[in-house]
Amino acid sequence: MSGTHKRLAALPGTLLCALAMCSPAHAQEAASAPVQAASITVIHAGSLLAEPGQKVLHEYTIVITNDTITSVEPGYRPASEVSGDARLIDLKNGFVLPGLMDLHKHIAMPLDGPPDFFASQGKLAMLIAAVARNILSAGVTTVRDVGDNTGVTFAVRDAINAGLIDGPRLIAAGRIISRTGGHGATKAPPGEVDYIAGGCDGPESCRRVVRENIEAGSDWIKVTVSGSGGEATGQRSAEPIMLPDEVSAVMSAARLAGRPVAAHA
Repeated sequence: MSGTHKRLAALPGTLLCALAMCSPAHAQEAASAPVQAASITVIHAGSLLAEPGQKVLHEYTIVITNDTITSVEPGYRPASEVSGDARLIDLKNGFVLPGLMDLHKHIAMPLDGPPDFFASQGKLAMLIAAVARNILSAGVTTVRDVGDNTGVTFAVRDAINAGLIDGPRLIAAGRIISRTGGHGATKAPPGEVDYIAGGCDGPESCRRVVRENIEAGSDWIKVTVSGSGGEATGQRSAEPIMLPDEVSAVMSAARLAGRPVAAHA
């Protein structure tokens, strides 16, 4: 018994009752409150890469309780032995490994998307949802989305989190922040969903855009301090496209809100 458990066991019953706020009313509430049954999934894995860099295991059972792996053991343990209502996923002919992560993805800008789907927020949301499902089917379970000026990715992320659609865990930046007209902070192209670009000029302006992004739902902040490699502002000899005090303002506003920052450079 741990030291904490020993101390609790030694406490008088009246004190334990007080700690638990167990007046008759509270006791009745506790007795009548329904107990949420654990959701248990059992996976029979023919081949398993449990630890990247370690050897592949064969014929293993993985037990998942409420979305958390609680057991990895050799052999195929019957699901009924784990729990009477456990769900079994048979992957004896499959290869199981930890979910992959894609840390640089513009999920709202698939290069093979139907052109007319970029002109409507509704169609764009359906397109992003389809892309998210395909990403998950490919084994990628976490995506860091590095910029969607339309904000539609937030809606898809929220639908995934609510269990309404299938997709990876989405960590979304929202609008790309840069100087006005800077890389990723230009006006919407003709025929596509309109948006207010995340351009800023001067420290106060840049702080405001960061805070607007966070209010809109940004999990993190994306800022571009240079152009891309195909632009003059992205060449090795080019000067940054944002001033030091502007970048500092972006960083400080994000830090106050507990949001990480990544810079395109």
